[in-house]
Amino acid sequence: MNNKDYEPLCGLCNEIVYILDKDELLTKENESYRINVAQGYLYKYIENVLKKCDLCNINNNLIILKNYFEKNKGVWKNSQCNMKNFLKKTDCELKEIINKDLEYICNAFIENESIEIFDFYYIQTIVELHLPRCVNCSSCLAFISNLEIVVKLLNKTMTIDDAKKENHVYKLADISDRLIAEYIKSPQMEFNIAGSYFKNKDKLLVYLDSNIIMEYEKDASFWKIIQNSKDCHDYYYSPSHLEDILKRKQSEKDILDIIMIFTESRFIHRVNTGVRFHYESPHSSYKRVDTDTSKSISSITEDYKIEKITANGLYYPEYNTTLHKIKINNKILNLTSVEFINVFDQINPQFTLNDIRNMDLQKTEYNYLNYVIHTLVNVMDVLNYKSEKETKKIRTSVHDIEHLIYAAYSDIFVTLDTKLLNRSKSIYNHIVPNIRVMNIDEFMKHVTNR
Repeated sequence: MNNKDYEPLCGLCNEIVYILDKDELLTKENESYRINVAQGYLYKYIENVLKKCDLCNINNNLIILKNYFEKNKGVWKNSQCNMKNFLKKTDCELKEIINKDLEYICNAFIENESIEIFDFYYIQTIVELHLPRCVNCSSCLAFISNLEIVVKLLNKTMTIDDAKKENHVYKLADISDRLIAEYIKSPQMEFNIAGSYFKNKDKLLVYLDSNIIMEYEKDASFWKIIQNSKDCHDYYYSPSHLEDILKRKQSEKDILDIIMIFTESRFIHRVNTGVRFHYESPHSSYKRVDTDTSKSISSITEDYKIEKITANGLYYPEYNTTLHKIKINNKILNLTSVEFINVFDQINPQFTLNDIRNMDLQKTEYNYLNYVIHTLVNVMDVLNYKSEKETKKIRTSVHDIEHLIYAAYSDIFVTLDTKLLNRSKSIYNHIVPNIRVMNIDEFMKHVTNR
């Protein structure tokens, strides 16, 4: 940085006094490079102010800054030693650490449309390091992306909205890379198949959402009704049930026993390009889910979903107004409605709505069905139709899409989630209209009246 960066200015002195009064981190020993840069700047600037106070009308600020300097000059001088030690790290190590600061500054800039003066000098310091642009590791790629966004914002060559969009695109790419890396290192899954299941033409195939199983876990009378209904119904479970159980804080043994009894270990899962119904104990299949890699994949998938949903307002602000949300959520959305078609056309998927009307799932590959349902749910997310907005609820609802995929092979899908119920009705009415979607009261009435 130039010596002129430390020349006293009344407005700058005012800002420094304000920041020092509110930020305790600046007066304490700290290993953060960002804080050290700020402390080093404070030492040089205030020292210069004290030497040249006759050149700058800083009034009472001079006394305040002098007191801060006398109390903290030792800490601020030491910060320069910390900065030198920090720069002994390798370039990739530097960028990995600096990138965390850049993410913080970028997000602060985007949310508040301004940053503090010390962050301005921090960015200037980073630019002057001239770190090489390695593109072999994710932290370096992130460093490049975040630094470019912040510099453009500082230079006013990028708007806040454009920065949000660019940041969103980078985050999605980064999450996708992390997801691919986890899939590559995931071990070969072991199955303990006890035989194949073939649909009984005299029985209805039922898929209960996880929330029902968990809600009625301790309700013996409920499971007795389910057990008595099995002369006319077959029940099955999916990997998504196991993912939901894994997220609970309680022991999984009892609920796995319940699933094993009411489904008779009837299990749907992906096999090559399609899905298969087999018999496998949920205790056995749960072991494939309860691994570090599986948990990491699940968490990254949730991150991706959250990033997608939270960015919709950037690209489709017309569907993010209170008036629109009230209007769209006061009806059952039809896939042939004007609102749905408008967004569907903007997303421009590789299929038409006519292509997916009355799908024959026996002739449909899993990947295609997965793509179709993800696309339809994405349109509903954009429209804010029966959607979750809180991060925690979005995270817990990530597996809803997988439930919709696996439930598509049933005759009856039952859920306690009103939003999912309405979404599934809209989707199934178009692609597999033979499926009946029910809430728990409707289903209980159905099984007790047979």
